[in-house]
Amino acid sequence: WRSRSYSDLRLISAKTYNRVEGLPILIGPSFGHRSGDLRFQLDALGIFRTGDHLEWNSRTIGHSVKTELALGRGAGVAVGGRLFDVVDPAEQWQLSDAEVGLASFFLHRDFRDYYNRHGGSGYVRLSLNNNVSLTGSLSDERWSAPGALDPFTLFRNGQDWRPNPGMDEGAFHIANGTLRIDTRSDEDDPRSGWKIVADYEHGTGRTTRFGATSPGVRDPDPDGVTTYGRGFLDLRRYNRLSPEGQLNVRVVAGGWLNGDELPLQRRFSLGGPGALDGYPFRRTGSGDDVRQCSNGVDIPLGVPAQCERMVLFQAEYRGDLWMSFLGDFDFNDSWRHGGWRH
Repeated sequence: WRSRSYSDLRLISAKTYNRVEGLPILIGPSFGHRSGDLRFQLDALGIFRTGDHLEWNSRTIGHSVKTELALGRGAGVAVGGRLFDVVDPAEQWQLSDAEVGLASFFLHRDFRDYYNRHGGSGYVRLSLNNNVSLTGSLSDERWSAPGALDPFTLFRNGQDWRPNPGMDEGAFHIANGTLRIDTRSDEDDPRSGWKIVADYEHGTGRTTRFGATSPGVRDPDPDGVTTYGRGFLDLRRYNRLSPEGQLNVRVVAGGWLNGDELPLQRRFSLGGPGALDGYPFRRTGSGDDVRQCSNGVDIPLGVPAQCERMVLFQAEYRGDLWMSFLGDFDFNDSWRHGGWRH
């Protein structure tokens, strides 16, 4: 049994460069202590959103204070809490943070919409082993809709950013139950294994301002009172067929389960580079767009995701591309490495 403590002053950047924050910079102290299988950690970080103007105000300043007490290695239990004033994406299942950040910085294309969350939460996480965990959380938070800024991009810097759609605003109490299973051989470049995320969310609250939607999409309560149930499943299977070949499949399903209509922050779409590529992203004024559940009518602040339910199935084969320009295209050439592989 060994005890060990550490304390740091951290200066780090968030993962995603985007049109609402620019490059968020996080700075603050971090403290941790371990005694045998018992671990305690505290991070108190201020957030400075660079955006397009280096100003010190409530729009450019946020915070994330998180503490956790955990018992056990592999299998164990953890209890934690968080105070936050952060900008979160409305949908983050289609593309990774790195992909969104690169597209924003280099190509002036931000493929997410964002909203502000301000409040606190607490959670309990039960880990059966290093691969399986079950988390229950409660939060009390206020949602608001930030507008797009004008951060620098390497290309197309003179173009206007796509507007950040106006989301629902109000105070909400949210309960979540989340199951995570991850048996992948490698987190960044998996060759085999499962990744499963299943979440149920129960929300109650009062909306003080409704975001604009296409006509007929919803019929909200004039008083803004809402109680809803929402489910989400992201199931991925990675299969290694040969040293060079993979067959990977993914099923994503989510949407309304019970109660009132979903807030805009909790709705879905199918359009985008991470789902159905090859179509204009969040188009307006060009007829029905079933991928966003939009009838094509222009919305002043941009088109948000408006679907209450969606199911998506994807299959992907990955393997070597073999070419032989000087050989005789004999099948055995591939075993003799007589061509080029990529």
